[in-house]
Amino acid sequence: MRRYKTFALTFFWLALSAPSAFAHYPFMSFFNLSRGEDNVWRLTAVLAQASVTTTLSQRQTEHSGARFTREERERQLTKYLLDTIKLKADGVEMTLTPTVVNLGDHETRVMFELKNAPKDFRRIDANIRSFSDDANHHNILTLFQEGGRSKVVLSSRNNYSAQLNAPEALAEGS
Repeated sequence: MRRYKTFALTFFWLALSAPSAFAHYPFMSFFNLSRGEDNVWRLTAVLAQASVTTTLSQRQTEHSGARFTREERERQLTKYLLDTIKLKADGVEMTLTPTVVNLGDHETRVMFELKNAPKDFRRIDANIRSFSDDANHHNILTLFQEGGRSKVVLSSRNNYSAQLNAPEALAEGS
């Protein structure tokens, strides 16, 4: 009988915790900066759909409340991201050029090419205010380079701004 109760409680606990294990966190967005095999730097934004939906609903209200088509939602989201992301590599402001927008059911991915990014750099100055209307929101920026990766969390605590050293620069400075 005791074994049955233990099994039942374990099964019940697993059944309750399983959905949250796969849930996307609406208060976190991930921004990955990496150089492709074609030597072009790209910024990929992986966004929780809840954040995207809230932001697009606000923008829709600002635009007479008319319902956005899918193409208009993609345009509005891209414009919003372009307005809220500022990156500098070793003091050079990088220009983001949108290339891909995938609106999803649980997460959205938006990819930008950074046309004027230096081939190699030692420091990124990042200001990513995307979804900062929610004081609990966090943007995680990860820089992937041959020497490894480095990461910074942008939140209301640091006014969604921080400097991120390239992994190679960290290794050389040690």
